[in-house]
Amino acid sequence: MSLLDYLKAKQRAKGIEGLRLLNKLLVAQESIMHKSRLAALVIDSKVDDIEEANLFWEQALGLECIRSNEERSSRYSHLNAPDDQPHILI
Repeated sequence: MSLLDYLKAKQRAKGIEGLRLLNKLLVAQESIMHKSRLAALVIDSKVDDIEEANLFWEQALGLECIRSNEERSSRYSHLNAPDDQPHILI
């Protein structure tokens, strides 16, 4: 093997190792960057009386319904879900 062939082979080996390292970095970056999760669930209850929907979803999911104390209370509420679960809006 000539010196030129040796240097070319060595350069190719560096290139392959460099590509392997780059690939590992890209895979690691991808696993670090993607952290999505379901944060909220909106239940659109088309009812005249929101209390009817509140009682249904409380019983169906076994979670306490928190009624809004604002003027929108006749239209909106949410369930008291654990912190590690999605917020559930009614």
